[in-house]
Amino acid sequence: MIEGKIAAIVDDHSVVINRGKRDGVRPGMKFKAVYKTERIVDPDDKTRVLDGLSFMIGKMEVTSVLDAFSYCKVDSPILNAGFLATLPALQIERGSLVDPSERQLAPSREFKMKVGTVVQEEESADQASKAS
Repeated sequence: MIEGKIAAIVDDHSVVINRGKRDGVRPGMKFKAVYKTERIVDPDDKTRVLDGLSFMIGKMEVTSVLDAFSYCKVDSPILNAGFLATLPALQIERGSLVDPSERQLAPSREFKMKVGTVVQEEESADQASKAS
């Protein structure tokens, strides 16, 4: 699987990623933009790291490939700034028991593609069938 980052925002519907021909990228490949949270630490045992979470922000398709980078059209935004508010466990406007002053694991502002956002090749149906 190829993983890189968004290197530049071209416009509202296109980005440049820092992976190209030399990394195995080809036109038509599909990538997803991912927000990765910080590692979660067990509050009862600070030495025990529980890992982090990944949230898909959106999908993109490679349309043009150069040696070191690729141009992608953003296909479908998956999440928007209001996404977390739709999760019942995270709603704080409706009298939730969650303390809003606590640091959020995945603040809604992170659900936008920007320079530095991680991108990962999406597994095709062919790749998935080979893995099983």
